[in-house]
Amino acid sequence: MAMTKMQMQVVDPPTPSKPCTTYETMCSHCKFHYVQLRHLAVLPEDLTYTRGTFPVIFTIHVKLDLGLDEKLVHVDHGESAVQTMRAKLLETYFVAVPIYSHYSSRTENGTTHVHQSLLFDFPWRVNGTKAWRAFVARYVSIAVFEKRHTFRPKARVMPAPEEWEVTVPGAQEEGHLCWVRLRWFLEREGVGAFI
Repeated sequence: MAMTKMQMQVVDPPTPSKPCTTYETMCSHCKFHYVQLRHLAVLPEDLTYTRGTFPVIFTIHVKLDLGLDEKLVHVDHGESAVQTMRAKLLETYFVAVPIYSHYSSRTENGTTHVHQSLLFDFPWRVNGTKAWRAFVARYVSIAVFEKRHTFRPKARVMPAPEEWEVTVPGAQEEGHLCWVRLRWFLEREGVGAFI
C-alpha cells in the first residue's frame, strides 16, 4: 500500500480515557495501527502490550568512513547480542525480558551508516537509564566486513554507553504504553504513523 508524504508523519494519538493496553481497550488510533501492522504479518504476540511491562527503546546511529564500495559491504549488527542480553537478564533477574531489534545500514560515498534500535519490555519501571545504557553497550558490537574478506572485519565498533539514545515512556504515555510499542514496530516495518 503506497502512502503519501502526508500519511508518513508521526502523529501522537489523543490521551485515551482508559489504559490503552490490550486490543480490546485500545483507542481507535492504536487499533488502526495494530491492524496495519498485522497486515504486514507482524505477529500479534509481538504487538500486544503485556500488562505490567514497561517498554524502553535504545537507539544508536553510527557513521563509519571506511572508503568501501557499497556493493562490497556486509554489516553484522550484533544480532547475537540480543540472545546474550536475554539470557543475562533471565540469569540475573529470574524473569524473561522480551527484546526486539530493528537495524538497517547503507553505504554511500565510502561512508557506512548504521542504525540500530532495541525494544525491551521490562517487567519493572525503569527510572534511571545510565546503568541500562552500560548494559546494552557491554553486549552490542557492530562489525563491517568487505564481502571478499568475511572472516576479518574492516571495522568493529562497540558504541559507548553515552552514545545510546534511550526512550523511556513519560508520565503522559504511561496510560498509553501500547502506543510506545506500536510506534516502534511502525518504524521497524518502515511504515509511518498516520490518521
